[in-house]
Amino acid sequence: MATHDALRAANEMREQLASNERRLGFFCGAGTSMSVGLPGIQELTEEVKAKLSGKEKEQFELIAAELPAGANVEQILDRV
Repeated sequence: MATHDALRAANEMREQLASNERRLGFFCGAGTSMSVGLPGIQELTEEVKAKLSGKEKEQFELIAAELPAGANVEQILDRV
């Protein structure tokens, strides 16, 4: 049974970050942006909708109407 070696993991991460040849990506969970005061996806959806006008707002609402109730801006953009 393997055990987790925190020092080895930290050293591997340091090597990844220091390399120009390797690419490293971080995936952060839902709510990460909210912890620094940014809006959550539903609040962001309402803010975007409030700032749209004319044809853009009409298109936004048409696409949203095709999606399940509570669709967010990310789901709407997926349709665009």
